[in-house]
Amino acid sequence: MAPPKGYYCLYEIQACFSSESNHYGIYVQTDEGGVGQFFHVRCAVGKTGMMFERQYFLGPGPEALATFKNKTYIGIVKGEDLDRMADICSTIDAPETQFIDSTCQCGTWVDKVHGVLKAQGILG
Repeated sequence: MAPPKGYYCLYEIQACFSSESNHYGIYVQTDEGGVGQFFHVRCAVGKTGMMFERQYFLGPGPEALATFKNKTYIGIVKGEDLDRMADICSTIDAPETQFIDSTCQCGTWVDKVHGVLKAQGILG
């Protein structure tokens, strides 16, 4: 699906690092061939809790990762709003722990991001 000119498609990405652990994030495809940006929270090595990270894909998108499981379309964003989106993502508290019971908290963070982006009029 091609977005209107000046807009990019947003997707929720699910990856599977082990049989018991799924990881979630938001992927913005900025060009054909999978070029884009991945917004997520991850464990901070050597620290407690999780941290926000913005990653850039210069070649194949997340589908090329060995851990890739699923990609779900969630909407569009204006190209000019990408940095604003990153700023908003960085203000949403990263979870203090990766799991609460068996629920991976990166998915909870993604849900919060969806809500804020919609409320701010960024996610269309």
